[in-house]
Amino acid sequence: MSRQYSIKSFLRSAPNSLVIQYLERLGIDAKEVKNNKNLSESKIEPLFETIEKNENLRVRMDADFRNIEKLATEGGIKVIVEEAIIQNTGITEVLSDMKGHHEAVLWTFLNHPKVFAVASRFYGADNLPNRSWRKIKYLPDAPSATDKNSRDRLTQAIAAYYKSAEGRGKACKVEHYKRDDRLYWFCYVQDYAGTSIEFDDKGEFRRRTLKPAFEVIFVHHPIEKSLDTYVVGYKKTVQNLQKIWALSILNEQIEPTLEKEEVYNLTGLRNRNYPMLLEPGGEVEDVRIRKLKLEFTVPGSKRLTLEADVRSNEHAVYDLFDDLLEDDMKDLVQVKQVGFQFKFRSDGRRGQNTLSFVVSNPNSISLKYDPKHLIARDYLKRWGIDVSGSKK
Repeated sequence: MSRQYSIKSFLRSAPNSLVIQYLERLGIDAKEVKNNKNLSESKIEPLFETIEKNENLRVRMDADFRNIEKLATEGGIKVIVEEAIIQNTGITEVLSDMKGHHEAVLWTFLNHPKVFAVASRFYGADNLPNRSWRKIKYLPDAPSATDKNSRDRLTQAIAAYYKSAEGRGKACKVEHYKRDDRLYWFCYVQDYAGTSIEFDDKGEFRRRTLKPAFEVIFVHHPIEKSLDTYVVGYKKTVQNLQKIWALSILNEQIEPTLEKEEVYNLTGLRNRNYPMLLEPGGEVEDVRIRKLKLEFTVPGSKRLTLEADVRSNEHAVYDLFDDLLEDDMKDLVQVKQVGFQFKFRSDGRRGQNTLSFVVSNPNSISLKYDPKHLIARDYLKRWGIDVSGSKK
């Protein structure tokens, strides 16, 4: 994960030479700081003072440095490398010789802004807040249209929907990218206008009108004929947006019933011995169930949520399950949600690390699309929990 941003911390992490190059591109005279004998990679006060003197550019510099900081992680570098290969830039060897994440990201920002911009979008999608993505399967077997006309159709349809349904969406922009076997549509929709009270360069108050944007993201898996949708909104909003995407991109109508199709089959996880085999010597060392949300199938059914600390006892949740339910009751419950905990092998630097996430029946998951999350998604398919690739 990226660290909490502060400008001094950033300057200590990024090479002085690249920061100076960045300042010069903004038109800042950096001769004095380059010749300052007190400047070193750990003593960055001369750089900081130069930045502070250029108060009119401070907002832009902070924004750029924050964006670079976000990508300055192992996951961020992997996304940059993936995009650099897709764009055929030939910079992967250069990046591998960099001494640290900040150097690699700042160098990319300066020398390959298109790679940086696209990688930032993917990394942002990989690390959205822990809201669930909604997934539907059994999409029509039709090719995805990725041309400008199809993007324009999607743009106009999403804007029209939000204007009619929620009174926002005056402006909308759609960008399309390919990543491995997945196709992404990033939709930026204008939100409700607001105002901000700020200080101007003279220290006086000023009122500024804000026109923020919010994101809607579609991820199409053509091979398994499924669609992941990320949007903050009600279930009906998600369904309507899925229908809009299918009509605009596949030129096909889809039924709302797809939203109810089972993507994640959790039935087998009533059994503590459900086979969750791991690849010998692979990146995942251990997996445990830390939460079960159950629903009784009898009339007037109730729900029961079981959670436990599984660090010392891997079967702690199932011990609770056995203690609370008689054998004849266990077949009367459906597993509606499961909390997983993956333990990854040590990489020799940070030691072991874990990934916790939630899968809900029929079609909700809190996993994202960064490298470790993709490994977990693959295991869910191997174990027969993610059934989105199965034939109807």
